[in-house]
Amino acid sequence: MTGSATIQAAHKIFLRACATLRPEDWDGQEVPLKAVDAEGWEHISKLAVQFGLLGLVARNLAWANERTGVAIPVLARMAVWRQGQLMQMLVHRKAARRIGEALTAAGIRFVIFKGMALADAIYGDLSLRAFRDCDIFVDRNRLETAYAILQDLGYSLALYESLQDYLVRDKAGANMSHSDGSSVDLHWAIQGYEMGPSDPEIIWRHCRPPEPSQGLPGWRMSPELTLINVAAHYQVHEYEEFKSLVDFYLTAVKLGGRIDTDELFKTLQVLNMRQTVDIAARLCQRFFIPNPLVERLAAGPPSLHARLACRILTEKSLLRLDKIRPTERRLRGLICSGAVASSARAFRKMLLPKARELELRFGRSFDLGMYPKYYIVQAYRLFGRTRKPFSDLA
Repeated sequence: MTGSATIQAAHKIFLRACATLRPEDWDGQEVPLKAVDAEGWEHISKLAVQFGLLGLVARNLAWANERTGVAIPVLARMAVWRQGQLMQMLVHRKAARRIGEALTAAGIRFVIFKGMALADAIYGDLSLRAFRDCDIFVDRNRLETAYAILQDLGYSLALYESLQDYLVRDKAGANMSHSDGSSVDLHWAIQGYEMGPSDPEIIWRHCRPPEPSQGLPGWRMSPELTLINVAAHYQVHEYEEFKSLVDFYLTAVKLGGRIDTDELFKTLQVLNMRQTVDIAARLCQRFFIPNPLVERLAAGPPSLHARLACRILTEKSLLRLDKIRPTERRLRGLICSGAVASSARAFRKMLLPKARELELRFGRSFDLGMYPKYYIVQAYRLFGRTRKPFSDLA
């Protein structure tokens, strides 16, 4: 089998392994499974690790082996890795409980969302989906209090020196790490929405208080907002994190019966996220097993922008093992983001940063000479494929 044919066969099985929810989904798949050679199985293994889908793919390939009898040479190794991943996720879950209990004791309303919440509500098994941190969303007027509580628990900012550094840069959250290996993303806005950070109540209206059956404290997003948020996360990361597209598909499948489509479309309109969800649905329609909610979301002729985005976001471009250049990745995200206004703002920030932002980037007082150095460093990062801090490159 040629190299391109090997990769194509591997991609077909990898995509099915991302979308399988029952062992019976592998019935009749003996021929495509046998078409994957040793090189192809190694490629599948690498994709699963790179995209944080190791546990899901390992579980689903075990089902494939059981239903079809086709030998899968990487299966035993992936099963061991999955067990190791579970141990890591248990550490993160323990940390999330400690954080949630401390915030609850302080009377702070907060939402647990993204990785931890998806592992519970959508995947139903901590070994199936990897996540690096616990994502929590708090009211902006309680941000400083929540930040102080996290500091008391031993967490410190991972990137910048102060919370103000994140606020000046218009960030939506700040990552904090702990010596025990756990980390938390403290959010005061939700990225991807075309809404002002001064109106967070639009988010709270679509969140629910904790239920007694929940394993962790904290509010949860409604099924509708959960689906929107995973599409937004895929957009914000410039369509590089394929796991977010799998999150979108599995959320549509698992919560489809609980999603009020009228409420979903209304919320999409309010948040100006229709285009983002449309693109995610069309990609799921192309890559995964058919699903009624996905089909409805992708119904109707695509807009000119959606057609352009889907031409750019091909199987080959999304399932690549090598990292694309940071600026190339950013430009792809801007072209496919779906909102002209947000793209224009992002281009403005990238081409003409504020003086305060340059001070933070270079670690010294502002002067006009920072601008040419900024452009030189950006060019170096683009062509050198590096993500080193500005202070190291300047």
